Amino acid sequence: MGFFNEKTDFLWWLMISNDVNAVRVILSLLHSEKVERRHTQDGSGGVRPSDQRGVGLTLANAWGVLAMEKFSNKFESVPVTGTTRATLSKQTQTVDWNTSPKGKVSQLPWPAKREDLSFSHQGTGKPWLTIQSLAPFL
Repeated sequence: MGFFNEKTDFLWWLMISNDVNAVRVILSLLHSEKVERRHTQDGSGGVRPSDQRGVGLTLANAWGVLAMEKFSNKFESVPVTGTTRATLSKQTQTVDWNTSPKGKVSQLPWPAKREDLSFSHQGTGKPWLTIQSLAPFL
């Protein structure tokens, strides 16, 4: 999440930063009807560090924890059960949430040509997915 004024909004001596603003926006929007209709797919977008070094202010971390707790209470109250499948190039990886309640890392080989990556979930709840592509350093 970015703001048009984020370059001038890093006022650490006033405990203000883009990260603080982002998590406060998320907290404010949790009561919005539009957020519920969108299924809250970007809920954690504001809580992630804005750069590779991490969040710069302790206040941003505190607001982030509060935002994720409230987000989870509102939109993740149904536990994830059943199975989730990832398919790429006719190869499938499955997560059984009954045997892996915290999820697991699945790896699919990189396809030789362009292929679609698809996911399906059978069961309750709405699991989160993190997708990462790895390529060798040449």
